[in-house]
Amino acid sequence: MSAAAEEIKRGRSVFGSKDQEDSIKPGDAPFDELQHGYRDDVSRYRKQLASSMLLNVVMGIALAGTAAAVVYLAAFRLPPTYVLEVDGDNNVRFAGEITAQQVLGDEYLPSQIMSFIENWRTVTPDNTMQKRIITRLYCMVPKRALTFAKMNDFFREPANDPFERNKNLSVSTRIRQISKLSGSTWQAEWYETTREHDGNIVEDRTPMKATMIIDRNKVGSDCMEGNPLGMYVMDVNWTKVR
Repeated sequence: MSAAAEEIKRGRSVFGSKDQEDSIKPGDAPFDELQHGYRDDVSRYRKQLASSMLLNVVMGIALAGTAAAVVYLAAFRLPPTYVLEVDGDNNVRFAGEITAQQVLGDEYLPSQIMSFIENWRTVTPDNTMQKRIITRLYCMVPKRALTFAKMNDFFREPANDPFERNKNLSVSTRIRQISKLSGSTWQAEWYETTREHDGNIVEDRTPMKATMIIDRNKVGSDCMEGNPLGMYVMDVNWTKVR
């Protein structure tokens, strides 16, 4: 039997005497020191993590507030843009705050009136294009205007329903003249040609005339293509010229 086994059998510790064992205090053990050090490290880490999270929250709130302030200033607090006018004698005068109506004058309206006539009167066998044409038309017709009710009544008639007419016919337009009658009243004259799908002419160069009241206003985002100038037909009366 080994010496260690003999010591165990006699009840003695292989690591020393009983007095030596009792002399080791709990605070003197390396494990306790490591445990206390680990707890201190964890505590410091938690404090640092909490401080970092709080700093991130504060920075996030500050960033969101800055973004909101920038958006607000861009949308509502931009300084107005002013325009100066120069007459034929090179005299400069202050003309006030710039508006879309000043940037795009009446000289641009005839092209938009022409689009209104074409979108209203054209009939095409292509249903997708026909739907797009009608959509563009109503981009120039406010719901509060008399034109809105008149267009609805016009298209309710089976003889005027483009999705019924285009089953057998097509209608094309050719603008003859667009002129301004007064401050907001315009007159358009055009010809219409009606054909069957095989190309045979049913009505050739039918003269038409319409008088309309035009207004200018802002354009919705869904109508930028159909009404880029913000021109609205508030009322319209039309007739076939004899």
